[in-house]
Amino acid sequence: MDSQKKSTLFLFGLFMFIMLVGLFGVSQTTRWSEPLANNIYAIAGLFAFSGDWTQELYKTNQMNPFIEFARFAAPLTTALIFFYLIFDGAKQLIVYLLRPRSDFQLVVGLGNKGSAIALSALAANKSVIAIESNPENSHIALLKQKGAIVHVGDINQSVADKLHLQHAEAVFFCCGDDSHNITIAQQVLTNLTNLKAPVFVHLHSRVLADQLKQLPRFIENTSTELRFWRKSQLLAEQLFAKHSPLPLLNIQGKDQVHLVIFGSNDAALDLARTYAKSAIYSSLKPVKITLITTESNAELSAELTAIDAAAELNVINKQVHELLADNKLLLDIISNATQIYIFDTQQLNCFSIALTLRNKMLVECLFMAPIYYATSYTEFSEQQQAKTRQIPDNLVAFNDNSKDINISAVTQPRGSVLAKRAHEQSYQANQDNVTSWQDLPYSLKEANRAFALSWREKLAMVNARFSSHSNSIELSDNELNMMSSMEHARWCAERKIDGWQFSSARSNIAKRHTLIKPWHDLTQQQQQGNSDFFAAAVNDLLLLAKDTTQPFGIEKVVTVAVTGHRFTNLESQQHDTLVRDIDQQLDALKQAHPNCHFQFVSGLAEGADRLVIERALTRLDASFIALLPMAYELYKLDFSKQDSEFEQLLAKAQWFAEIPPVYRSLAEMEDTANESRASQYASLAAHLVAMADELIAVWDSQPSRGVGGTADVVNWWQHGVPEQFKCHYPFTSKGLKAEVRIVDFKRD
Repeated sequence: MDSQKKSTLFLFGLFMFIMLVGLFGVSQTTRWSEPLANNIYAIAGLFAFSGDWTQELYKTNQMNPFIEFARFAAPLTTALIFFYLIFDGAKQLIVYLLRPRSDFQLVVGLGNKGSAIALSALAANKSVIAIESNPENSHIALLKQKGAIVHVGDINQSVADKLHLQHAEAVFFCCGDDSHNITIAQQVLTNLTNLKAPVFVHLHSRVLADQLKQLPRFIENTSTELRFWRKSQLLAEQLFAKHSPLPLLNIQGKDQVHLVIFGSNDAALDLARTYAKSAIYSSLKPVKITLITTESNAELSAELTAIDAAAELNVINKQVHELLADNKLLLDIISNATQIYIFDTQQLNCFSIALTLRNKMLVECLFMAPIYYATSYTEFSEQQQAKTRQIPDNLVAFNDNSKDINISAVTQPRGSVLAKRAHEQSYQANQDNVTSWQDLPYSLKEANRAFALSWREKLAMVNARFSSHSNSIELSDNELNMMSSMEHARWCAERKIDGWQFSSARSNIAKRHTLIKPWHDLTQQQQQGNSDFFAAAVNDLLLLAKDTTQPFGIEKVVTVAVTGHRFTNLESQQHDTLVRDIDQQLDALKQAHPNCHFQFVSGLAEGADRLVIERALTRLDASFIALLPMAYELYKLDFSKQDSEFEQLLAKAQWFAEIPPVYRSLAEMEDTANESRASQYASLAAHLVAMADELIAVWDSQPSRGVGGTADVVNWWQHGVPEQFKCHYPFTSKGLKAEVRIVDFKRD
């Protein structure tokens, strides 16, 4: 029950209680001689109706405390009720009179999805008008309190005119089941003939969404920009964006993503689709996906066929508890895993499965691939997780409900702008052969959006990212060629999943295309045509990034490795001197790389590593990656007994990972003097050298006290990593290493 109803019922209940007390008082006195009606008027405080204007009656009759209580409390409560109702009505009237006439978000349907969109829009300081047919909906009062206009009832032409719905900035239909949603959307959009806003219709069924892609138009109003979206697809895109597999590939030294998925619900299948068409890298190898499921039906079979067209799909039909007991098969699955996702399963608890897999990887000395498990806990959020995450156990919960839905994720404003720009650029260059954006079929508009959304991964391959301010970068010919081939591989995968096939003649209706084949099988002319188109798209993207009217820019990412001596306590003067020297090197970094974002990488060892990271976060507004040399249980053996600083810093990391083990058993690693630990630290040093553009070393210029120490990192940075410790980064092409930035520090 909402708070407004609770307040009203409380006041009414209080009034009824006072009346009952007064009536009880009347029944207990024998000296009261007035008629019963006058008695009731008196205890209700309605003296005028009893005829006792001067209250002479009360002066001549002795009343008990119950009647006295009712005489004074009843009129006060009555007045409070009236004032409350008048105030609430006036408030609603003012809100209605001041309702937005344009540039507002229209939400039709206030279920979990509709209310989540409306609340996120209000949180972004946008005006919201919502329409809900069910007056008992619990979200209505909350949205009113937040400042939204909520119309309770059905929508018709009169409502549309009264609320100026044709002037909405965006329209969202979230009206329950798909048939109802589509029917309501068609009826409403028929009334809003002058609507210019984009329209977003939620669907549950992926099959229906794919079928609707083939319709020339969903509505007669051709000026309306229409998009269908699904919660599970939104979740998949968010998971891929938050937990990209590409950095993990670099750490592993692999050239192919291996995604392991437990479950086959909509979210799991959408995640497999997203990875199959979005995990692009310079090796151009398709994604390897292992799907563990016990379901078998025609719809699932068709879905798996679509995914298999663009990925190396391996389906294992086995009960989860049986798989966990099959040690050989389980090790074969997880030994080369890049990431593991566990979706809702009725067989076992998701966290229990995640913990079993994590412990298996630890005991078997495998790469500790991150494990993401589903939770439907409604109050879960990424911010809460970052605050509470203290132990790097490689287990990460994600929210499998509507809490992750927000207006930005649905509208994808940057993707929509870039999709339209890319097509319009092609249209302007080839007006005789290319359809305008307004007349483009819905399926091809979606293809353009997929191209626009893939910029993030392609930019990451050339050490760049989108930024919040207008800025641009320069790309070399080699970088452009690499990105062009990656885009072709992504496009082929996206087309294949959508049912397209290679053909010598193109047909949009039959889904046939002449270019759906590997990059190396294209003719030189075809490759050049793709490269020219991609180069033009890149140039347009860079022009947009410089435009101050656009909400984004592009900046280079400079990766800075940190190495240094360990220490636990410093005298105040020594600490201040060290901080000053570190700040000088950070300032020099900023001067050498203006308009760049700095990404630090460190093992977070005690002492210099942590101090440099703390100063970089403060002075450069940098992000950082925690690259751990071994599993936390083993790593903490080198820490002080009361080391809370490590967990506090780890919670601030952009992400963390453990490098692949070079040791063969846990027993040898538990001995802090064992050579295996030194080899593991040497492997960390090799990873730092391989992945960084710059190096800050807090160093006394003395030789290392053990292999992989600070002196070795500096030496390997300058002269190359020895072959026995060398790691392989197949997707990064670092140029000549910069000079080491040394902070002089004398060890005790």
